[in-house]
Amino acid sequence: DENVSLDPLCYELDVANKVMQFNGETSKVSSRDLSMWTVGPFGAAVHAWVQPSCGVEHNMTVFYFGSAAVVDEESETFEEVTIRNGVKYVPDGEGAGSFVYNDCLIGDVFSQAVSKCGVWHSVYMVVGDESFLKINENPEDQFSTDSRPDSGDLVEDGVSARSGIFEIGMGPGGSDPFKGLI
Repeated sequence: DENVSLDPLCYELDVANKVMQFNGETSKVSSRDLSMWTVGPFGAAVHAWVQPSCGVEHNMTVFYFGSAAVVDEESETFEEVTIRNGVKYVPDGEGAGSFVYNDCLIGDVFSQAVSKCGVWHSVYMVVGDESFLKINENPEDQFSTDSRPDSGDLVEDGVSARSGIFEIGMGPGGSDPFKGLI
């Protein structure tokens, strides 16, 4: 409808001039509220400064929007976590690696940029009508996906059946922990 106007909805983690350090084992930051505020069908954008540690031999989740069936709301227990949109760092074992976009519909989209460990990188992910992953000042790695963050609007029998989740530093179920600074 051409009479409808949308103002962009921004959610900012107020960490100006601060960094989060992840130990590559158990540390993560999680928010269920962030996914609730995304406007599902219109997509989302996330920008982060990322410094992956050297010497790590496994893939590392930088952040992801997930969708999870809620088992116990009170204890925030989830099952069946699906990555809706996320970014990982995949080390090559030789002091560098690639940032990779991932979702449940198209799988992996590897950035063409080679990114060294131990240095800061600007990582910018956009999913929407025009989706891309941009690393530093390199050209955008464009892709097409219908996957969007889960805003928790899936309802079955009058009850919210799924819950959006946003995590930084670790993948679903503790997988692919990040070691470094974000």
